[in-house]
Amino acid sequence: MKNNKRIIASFALLSLLFSGCSFQDLLFWKKKSSEPEQQQKKEEQTPETPDTPETPEEPEVQKDYFINPVSPLDEETVVLSNDDVKEFIKNYTFGSSSEYIKDYNHYESVRSLSLSWNIKENANYYVVEFAKKEDLSDANYYLTNETTVEIDDVYPGYTYHWRVNAYYDTRIVRSYTFKVYTASMPTTIYLESVGNLRDLGGIVTTDGKRIKNGVVYRGANADGVSDSDKSYMINDLGIKTDLDLRNKNEGLRNKIGAQNCYEADDNGGFYYNNYPNGVSYPAGQQVLVKELKYFANKDNYPIYFHCAIGRDRTGSLALVLLALLGVSKKNICIDYELSMFATVSTSEIRGGTVTVLDLLNQLAYIYNYIYGGYSGSSMKEKTENFLLEIGLTQNEIDSIRSNMLEEI
Repeated sequence: MKNNKRIIASFALLSLLFSGCSFQDLLFWKKKSSEPEQQQKKEEQTPETPDTPETPEEPEVQKDYFINPVSPLDEETVVLSNDDVKEFIKNYTFGSSSEYIKDYNHYESVRSLSLSWNIKENANYYVVEFAKKEDLSDANYYLTNETTVEIDDVYPGYTYHWRVNAYYDTRIVRSYTFKVYTASMPTTIYLESVGNLRDLGGIVTTDGKRIKNGVVYRGANADGVSDSDKSYMINDLGIKTDLDLRNKNEGLRNKIGAQNCYEADDNGGFYYNNYPNGVSYPAGQQVLVKELKYFANKDNYPIYFHCAIGRDRTGSLALVLLALLGVSKKNICIDYELSMFATVSTSEIRGGTVTVLDLLNQLAYIYNYIYGGYSGSSMKEKTENFLLEIGLTQNEIDSIRSNMLEEI
């Protein structure tokens, strides 16, 4: 186990007790006193005592002790997932998920990032600042006596900033500020009783926006959900709406106990180009509109949408939703193919009755139907025009984008 921990406010008091100065002073930060405190100090001072105590100058970085990042390197992009998923995304080609299909789950809940660095002379301990803002004004602090630290609660699709403060007996050495980018991708979440679950947050769109984390989840049915997984989905993920894309005779309803439970249609959800709920059929277009209207209502969020195995009807709806938000074709395909890393959605592939390319060709039918049949300079615009024609309103489209997207 690594000997490090996230520093909280009490660390300032600990530093005060053991070193005679605050944590902010150790980092050469000046804490301004309130006016009454300043006045009290002036009254207590003798004439020989200056009004303002001397503040140590921040030392320049000493070249002999310069701190260099080891992993990740400065401005490197990292994938927040297990090794198989990292490799898949790094080398992605259409259908390449077929190489990773196993009889066990590849899913793993990853919200952490390991940082490591080297330095010529080891320090007594290190304090790492980790932040979203470049000026580190929103930094969290991590204390370690090793040249590595584990950072929690890291999300995909972000730029993070970090620097290292090395503490010696008589000096402090500070690194430059480094950047690390987290790959734009859905986050896989492993639960024992609910398969193929992931957060769509973190995907960056072609026009520079990002899908918010923690607002939309996709996955398989939760008919056999355990009490602990149910609690996690409701209390930790905060799921408010269960959108069930199965038909009326298929499975159980709202086993996770969400506040809202909606069904797509008696025949099930929007489904590739399968009759009657495929993309080119009037019934399929109407059920798609019905499904998307739930995403237009901000009171429904966070939403969990699913079918039986979280791949086909779920993947069909996800394609249109992501295309409407402006997600690239590559990232739409990556999201779809991540289903191949979950055993619940690959049984017939492992049995040899269907291939990944067979499934992708069905998904591609939706994409090509919209891309080739509607006007617009991008897939985002074409999808908008398609949805306007089949019954979704402009206000509903704008609401979906507002509910799911954020500026970077």
